[in-house]
Amino acid sequence: MNGAERSVIARLLEYGEIRRKAMVKDSLIQELLWNISNNISGVGTALILIAAAGKIRAGTFSTADFVIFNYYIWNVISFFEWVGRQAARFQQSTVSLDRMLEMTGQSDDRFLFDVNRFNLKNPPSPITEQPLAEPLKVLSVKNLTSTYGGENGVSDISFDLPAGEFLVITGRIGSGKSPLLKTLLGVKSKDSGEVLWNGQALPIEQGVIPPQFSYTSQTPSLFSESIKDNILLGHERRPEVLERAFADSVLNEDLQQFEQNADTLIGTKGVKLSGGQKQRVAIARMLAHEAEVFVLDDVSSALDVDTELKLWERIGQRHKTRIAVSNRHVCLKNADKVLVLKDGKMEAYGPPAQLLSTSPELKAIWGEEVVPHDGTPTPERP
Repeated sequence: MNGAERSVIARLLEYGEIRRKAMVKDSLIQELLWNISNNISGVGTALILIAAAGKIRAGTFSTADFVIFNYYIWNVISFFEWVGRQAARFQQSTVSLDRMLEMTGQSDDRFLFDVNRFNLKNPPSPITEQPLAEPLKVLSVKNLTSTYGGENGVSDISFDLPAGEFLVITGRIGSGKSPLLKTLLGVKSKDSGEVLWNGQALPIEQGVIPPQFSYTSQTPSLFSESIKDNILLGHERRPEVLERAFADSVLNEDLQQFEQNADTLIGTKGVKLSGGQKQRVAIARMLAHEAEVFVLDDVSSALDVDTELKLWERIGQRHKTRIAVSNRHVCLKNADKVLVLKDGKMEAYGPPAQLLSTSPELKAIWGEEVVPHDGTPTPERP
């Protein structure tokens, strides 16, 4: 079971526990109201008999009065029981309506009553993409903290990343690399801090990746369709855009090995592809969609050194802002900035050549690699 499945199951169990508690509370209140309404008439009748016993004996409270009173008490109780049920249903409906408005991004519930026609015969309408925000000048993270779910979180992370630069987040296992990325993107909720786009706070919602970002996960999800369909995801793209995505993800040579090239069906979850091919298909999907910031979570773990070197060089030629999680030498050498994490906290931040001389944690990660007198890491031998 991979990390993504564990995270999904943990989230499902958490939501299930919340729902269980809410249903127990709701059932308890309903049963309490039901038993009160069912027994109050009997209690009321008994109280009437006790209170009227003397008058009945004296003949001032006739049997007909008692029958009429007993008949009306049922109507009065039924009325208040109906009011209670309607009040409870109104509260439930209000919560459901608020959730619907939140999911649809609407502020007015009148859209629920609009007449809409469903297109079940003709081809689907083309997807209209939302325009991006103003071009990025600097991406700033201020005091970002997330400890959600009891996993290895991050605490008080702050840095500034100018547009077009390549940031590599590195650290040992459990240092908080992936949680930092997920919190930055809104996949994980944050406890405090903010992400600023040119000085303006990004309205990041939990579970919704901002359109300015394009993300490739450590374990990408692929559909049992063709390579091309997995990259386009229903969008229309010019042929040259798709060809460049193939080239920049170092996927061209692999496509030539398939009879149908990009139209080759990859099977369930990409079973016909190797681990490295799956990662590069996901990277091509990221590159084929317009974004200001490319975010990659340890995507080169299944690649050889030569392929990885080509990958980072070609992505860098797009002059986009890049944020990657990696401990690989090839990736660290290509970085403009390195953020070193240790136990969920930022241990160091700066150019890799500088940190190799000043950061014990990065030195330990780097291993026995020799650093020349000019401060640049020695190139790896293939």
